[in-house]
Amino acid sequence: MMSKRRIFAALMVVGLGLGGCSFDPQTPAYSSEDDTGWNIGDPDASGDSGADVSGSQPDTGAPDTGTPDTGTPDTGTPDTGTPDTGTPDTGTPDTGAPDTGTPDTGTPDTGTPDSGTPPDTCDGMEVDLLSDPLHCGACGNACDEGFGVCLNGQCECSGQMEACGQEHECVEVMRDANNCGSCGNTCPDGAICNLGQCECRPGLTLCGGECVDTERDPRHCGACDTSCNLGHCQAGTCGSGGCEDWVQYECSQGAGLACIPLNERVHALYCGPEAIGGNTCGEVCSADQICRRSWGGVGCTDVRPARGCLNCPCDDCEDDERCRDDLPTLAPGAYCVER
Repeated sequence: MMSKRRIFAALMVVGLGLGGCSFDPQTPAYSSEDDTGWNIGDPDASGDSGADVSGSQPDTGAPDTGTPDTGTPDTGTPDTGTPDTGTPDTGTPDTGAPDTGTPDTGTPDTGTPDSGTPPDTCDGMEVDLLSDPLHCGACGNACDEGFGVCLNGQCECSGQMEACGQEHECVEVMRDANNCGSCGNTCPDGAICNLGQCECRPGLTLCGGECVDTERDPRHCGACDTSCNLGHCQAGTCGSGGCEDWVQYECSQGAGLACIPLNERVHALYCGPEAIGGNTCGEVCSADQICRRSWGGVGCTDVRPARGCLNCPCDDCEDDERCRDDLPTLAPGAYCVER
């Protein structure tokens, strides 16, 4: 069976013959290798019916059968950033509870910090530990009720007194033999405190740190370190034998003997001898005592300066004390003497 192309070619030959053209017997027979499409170019000089070699070669590729892109063009700016090449975080996750508090949106305080001391309480009551004399520096730390004051949390005293001891007792350090000049400074036996200094009582002499009676003491007879050995000292002179005056009694003092006038039994170093002519010269009174005669005899009696008072009567003296401002063996001022 003849193909449609060959039939069409035969008709073309007939048509051309009808038009006065001669058939070219040189035209080669059809070859199946030429079935690649029609050659519509002008024949060249050799009579070849092939394409014009001087022209461009026709596009023999398959036509574009794809559907045209009808979408809206992308107007966004393309991402030109560098891809993240970092290493993933391999650390341990934070297991702490997140802060759920509300952020502080208030204005920061630019004012001066409050330097005031907050109130303190003692026994449920508000107190000022810097000035309260009942709670000075700490709850229950009371100052002297009569003369004490609390300054900046420390117990102090009015006048020339000082607060001494755990009880903060105010004492007259100018006249107190147990706190002479400062708390705890005690004067020796036979001495007194005068203007804050320890000194021997009137009629006594300081020898080797001891207040002695150079008129009677056989160790310091007439002067310091003048010894009567085994003799006696009478009126500042060493002698042998007994005391010459019958109104004197003889007593032992150290290795020697002392001759004590009977009217001098009230003496800080020879206070009330037990027996006239015996071996005892009497009691030695301490610095905070005086030797006095009472209904019970002669003996040493406690005495202390009347606080805040130089002349009797003095409110500081208790009911069991007697106010005295006429004691010649003590520093001037008023004293409270035990009854």
